[in-house]
Amino acid sequence: MSDSEEEAAHNDGAKIDKEQLRKIEANDRKTDKKEKRRKRLENMGVVEEQSGSEFEEEAKSDGEDSKDGGAKKKEKEVEHKALVKKDEDIKRSQFLGEKYGHYKIGTYMRIEVKIDKKISRQLEPDFPITLCSLKHQELGFAFLRVKIKKHRWYPHILKTRDPITFSVGWRKFQSIPVFTMQDESMKGESKMRMIKYTPKFGHCYAVFYGPTLPVGTTFLGIQNLEEGDVANFRICTTGVIVEMNTQFKVMKKLKLIGEPFKVHKNTAFIKGMFTSNVEVAKF
Repeated sequence: MSDSEEEAAHNDGAKIDKEQLRKIEANDRKTDKKEKRRKRLENMGVVEEQSGSEFEEEAKSDGEDSKDGGAKKKEKEVEHKALVKKDEDIKRSQFLGEKYGHYKIGTYMRIEVKIDKKISRQLEPDFPITLCSLKHQELGFAFLRVKIKKHRWYPHILKTRDPITFSVGWRKFQSIPVFTMQDESMKGESKMRMIKYTPKFGHCYAVFYGPTLPVGTTFLGIQNLEEGDVANFRICTTGVIVEMNTQFKVMKKLKLIGEPFKVHKNTAFIKGMFTSNVEVAKF
């Protein structure tokens, strides 16, 4: 064989190899399309029950109509089929949670509300009313221990047992707080020591009676809510709920005055410090 014949045979073999590579790549693309389509349908929750011949026919048709966008139309049709819900699913979604008080958005409801006559006469149908609900665990009452701080724009310090209106979420209530500080003077024990006023700068603790609320809920307090006194309106305090309990033990410093009755070395008996046996028992 001459050199020209060898080159021609080599070129023919290269052409055959290129054609085989193109066929292999086309088959790989078809298999990739099938895999992608199958995964997409699995994610959408659609299960196809078709035979192998039908899959092959669809793959051929997809390969033929890929230029015209036929595959995209079929994918869109499958997506629309997945979004269609049955009548049973619609009924179940509408009426499943009604016995638990959950209704679908946009459903009309008839609500029975008990309010005072004064408030009912002030209601106007032209203005909307905002209704709020409380969780079951928020319906009780208990003593709350909070971490509290005087607001820096409030001109006065707060005094123990002065009534404050607290605003916590949907709730607004008035209570009488007792301000305390954490006393860790005794080893292994931390007590709450009552203080008469809040610190001018810094946090302290307070105990008051109110509705049960989740720990970590923030709140604010207002002291004066008189009508027409808008110029002096200020938020007096802010804080966060630390603990809830049925009772808290707060230690108070007492100064008792009496007369010495009997003195023996380093021991003295004092009389006139208490007026009744009840005070002695509480002491």
